[in-house]
Amino acid sequence: MIDVIDPHVHLFDLAKGQYHWLNSLDARKRQCVAKSATFESLSLPSFMRLSAFVHIEAGYDNAHPVNEMAMLTERNTLHHKAIGFADLSASEEAFRRSVDTQMRHPNFAGIRDIISNICHHTDNTCEQQRALKLLDSPVINANLDYLSSKKHAIAYIFELQFDCSNASLTDKVIQVFERHPKLKIVLNHAGFAPLGQPQAFARWDSSLQKLSALTNMHVKCSGWEMSKDDYQFSELREALKVLTQHFDSKRLMLASNFPLTEFAYSYTEYWQGLFDACRALGLSFETLAHDNAKRFYFTTT
Repeated sequence: MIDVIDPHVHLFDLAKGQYHWLNSLDARKRQCVAKSATFESLSLPSFMRLSAFVHIEAGYDNAHPVNEMAMLTERNTLHHKAIGFADLSASEEAFRRSVDTQMRHPNFAGIRDIISNICHHTDNTCEQQRALKLLDSPVINANLDYLSSKKHAIAYIFELQFDCSNASLTDKVIQVFERHPKLKIVLNHAGFAPLGQPQAFARWDSSLQKLSALTNMHVKCSGWEMSKDDYQFSELREALKVLTQHFDSKRLMLASNFPLTEFAYSYTEYWQGLFDACRALGLSFETLAHDNAKRFYFTTT
């Protein structure tokens, strides 16, 4: 039996949570994801066992993000960590108040504030403009410093989510985050690998090479369905191959993005596909699917 830690899941409680973003999905995708779930919904192949998971904030109650962690504890008995929400552009006082409130929860591990969703084009799209405005916020560096402050008992994590195929946005991200060498950073969804888009894929490849210089950054290999919801596992293998060319395997973690994973595959099919991809590439599935996430999320340093 192979133990798995899934470091990127969204477990919903639709009866109590807000999840306004679900309204932006088309009918098929909304049907895939708009369902309450606990860890028992995470059905792995028969030779795997889920030993822990990391819940990533999903808009349960962004005005009071600690409520999302309380919901998780009430509904899930499996060992887990939680990544909450805090607005990086908020005043230092407001940001610290939000983080301090969440720190009181024993499963709190860090925060996510999405820099950008997919914006493959290099022109000034609305998504890129919004991202650059956030990165230019006069308080962003002070707020990021607070996460890695020595005053905290543990090192908290920042979940970095942006489109790496956008070259100018990547350069700005590096400019900001290279100022924070002590911050634990993890790149969500491998920077939205643009599967099936050769030109964007080449830009993504180049951006990963640049980002790998941030030695305090790890990468979650997940979210493939965000750029192509009918991708093939052969395309996923090619993306994994690129990732291993730029990042040591100890900096990579396999993850799902459940329930959005099900835009393309069932949870069981997805993890079987990851296992097969690792074997085809000569990678240690156990290292990428368990050991690295355990060290990154479940240790206190």
